[in-house]
Amino acid sequence: MEKTATTIPTGRWQTSEPLLEPLVTLPLFELPDAQGQVHRYPRRHRRRALVLYAAERGDCPACRAYLTALAALAPQIAAEEAELVVVVHGQPATAAPLQTVVGAAGTVLFDPDGRVFRRWGAVDPAGQPVAALFVADRFGTLYARALAGPDHALPPAAEVVDWLRFINIQCPECGVAEWPAGRA
Repeated sequence: MEKTATTIPTGRWQTSEPLLEPLVTLPLFELPDAQGQVHRYPRRHRRRALVLYAAERGDCPACRAYLTALAALAPQIAAEEAELVVVVHGQPATAAPLQTVVGAAGTVLFDPDGRVFRRWGAVDPAGQPVAALFVADRFGTLYARALAGPDHALPPAAEVVDWLRFINIQCPECGVAEWPAGRA
């Protein structure tokens, strides 16, 4: 079966904001980390694919469990020249449990007022942030997205690595050549 950019059918929410569409460029966002350093994504100078996990809050057990699974895949994510970025709704102090889970495997950023969640469409009908997953290429083009429903279901974390591999072979200078060897 051939993969194409898609919405992964997991969540059951009807969002109050439009959910980002596949094959659009992620909107630029700037958020602080726990030390107050502001990070800007997508970063044009780094050229790494992005695995963006939006955690509805730092003390959410389901968010922590999913992030634990993603962090365990950090070596594979890095091997696909991608980085894990976690955006947590709330203040740095409330998200400490997720920072502990991620450790050096990724970057945890904070969205105190939920504006990035709203821009991504990662909100429930009442406008409250919900967990979501986005996978984008090194240029910020979105290839996969999943919005967790009330049951907090998201695709298996291992599927993220499959999406990164798929993204990498879309780039001829990075993956599979478009023509056989010896022909130019």
